[in-house]
Amino acid sequence: FTDQGQKTTQSVSIEIQYAVKDSGSWSSTISITLTDAKTSLVRHTEKITPASRGQYDVRVRRTSADTDSSQIHDDSYWTSLRSFANEDPIDTDFPVARSALRVKASQFATGRLDNLSGLCKTYCLDWSGAAWAVAETNNPASLFRYVLQANANANPVADSKIDLTQLATWHEFCTLKGLTYNAVIGGRTSVKSMLDNIASVGRAVRVMKDGKWSVVIDTTQTIIKQHFSPRNAWGFSSSRIFKQTPHAWRIPFNNEDQDYNTDERLVCDDGYTESTATNIEQLQLPGVTDSDQIYQLGRYHLAGARLRPETHTFNADIEHIVCNRGDLVRMAMPHALIGVCQGRIKALATDGSGYVTAITLDEYCETEVGETYEVRVRHSDGGSSIHEISSVDGTGYVVTLTSSITTDLPEIGDLCFFGLQDLETIECIVKSITPQSDLNAK
Repeated sequence: FTDQGQKTTQSVSIEIQYAVKDSGSWSSTISITLTDAKTSLVRHTEKITPASRGQYDVRVRRTSADTDSSQIHDDSYWTSLRSFANEDPIDTDFPVARSALRVKASQFATGRLDNLSGLCKTYCLDWSGAAWAVAETNNPASLFRYVLQANANANPVADSKIDLTQLATWHEFCTLKGLTYNAVIGGRTSVKSMLDNIASVGRAVRVMKDGKWSVVIDTTQTIIKQHFSPRNAWGFSSSRIFKQTPHAWRIPFNNEDQDYNTDERLVCDDGYTESTATNIEQLQLPGVTDSDQIYQLGRYHLAGARLRPETHTFNADIEHIVCNRGDLVRMAMPHALIGVCQGRIKALATDGSGYVTAITLDEYCETEVGETYEVRVRHSDGGSSIHEISSVDGTGYVVTLTSSITTDLPEIGDLCFFGLQDLETIECIVKSITPQSDLNAK
């Protein structure tokens, strides 16, 4: 300061030298002059790159004369010496994404950084519509495969052990529905748990099919994979959840449209609005960051709670191997009044053209006056056809068809399901299969 209290510039000169450790041969002198006119701290960092790698001695000295004046503040301090090895700081056997950050030290930023956030995308094999190619993706199908084969998996799975055809189909389904998975995995978790989380966001379940990792997509199905009745199954029971379906879900999520800050959305069932819904339950959808996807999956789970309240359980013999978890099957269940009787074809009556006009079963078909009946035939290829009944003979074993069967003709030994129209069987989705002894399953 001047005598009048005004700030004036002051300069300080610093000299830096370094030498190979214990050599005493100081060289490469670096001179620095700092000039400023302020009372706060003036920082300076000098970067030195030696000619070769090794250990070095470094010395720093002030070449400007010291002063005892109370009007001059120019004390000098050497605060730290940091060394950096010119090599990859991350030692891994596989490629990883890295971020480099340079922060200038000041009185506002010292020491380590407590918080650092970034927006990242997975770079892995992704289905392009024609082939699997490396690309940025958040499609559940691609991430499902990535978890199975990434280096983070201690036992990566070979392509031959993955149902890539089904994953490609699932990829296209997720793209069509706008389903994505976005999550930061900050700790250890099992491969199966991770796969289940990804699959649930993509409206699918993880399965092992023919010895391969695969998924079953919860979407419209038209192919019946198997037929079950007391003729090829036993131990039928049912359980029904009698609880009030929630009027709405309250779903918390990290909203990507709000810089991934915590948000929530209320998803209402049919007939309710945010102002009229009173029975509200919370639903967790980890990995979903899009508000529209939150709404879509919320509605999906509301429909499941309302339209799939009943679970049927039974035992089956070796015929269970035809279907897998998630497959569409047809069931006749006398305990639930689904179907009147089930039997196998003993004889067929045909007309002059060879078309089937009547079927003789090995089970008695009981009927009531005024009701309309039909028979479903399971053919040898696993498919089925359904035909309306015009009458049943007096003994109840021969059913006469309203119209002759001209295609997919039934054969002796085929399994038949007799019952009221549209109630000879019901459609069900296989929820689980538990192996039992003697090739049986529950």
